[in-house]
Amino acid sequence: RPGSLRPGVLFRAAMEGATYSLLNGARRVEDLGGAIKELRLVGGGAQNPLWRQIVADAFQVPVRCLEEAENAALGAALQAAAIHEGVAVKDYIAANPPPVSAEPVLPDPGKAAAHQAALRGMSSWARLFSMDDAGKGALSLPPCALALDDVCH
Repeated sequence: RPGSLRPGVLFRAAMEGATYSLLNGARRVEDLGGAIKELRLVGGGAQNPLWRQIVADAFQVPVRCLEEAENAALGAALQAAAIHEGVAVKDYIAANPPPVSAEPVLPDPGKAAAHQAALRGMSSWARLFSMDDAGKGALSLPPCALALDDVCH
């Protein structure tokens, strides 16, 4: 469709694709009995207000960001402190939570259906290109297709 390859559209598509990959993993966690009530976004992408809103809308949970910009260093420090104290990391973090943004990004319930439909669409495309246990993709070349090595030599 004309205009669909504009930089802004491609940028949003990349953010939505990353979000749906996370959401797909979260759905698997939920299938195993986990519950997601709030998300914490970290890293460079978390600084983007649009991505924070996309994540909140797709997951339909509040999103908060850590106030510390160096999230990897903070995580390492929290793990080291837990080990030093001789307690489990999750227990240490529960007792010493890192500061998060005061105001969460709240989901827009009106956007839930569109994100769920997009996730279903992405998941069906992902299955098309996924590998089975034998290492064969669902999408295979016809028997007459030449291997790249055959073409080059």
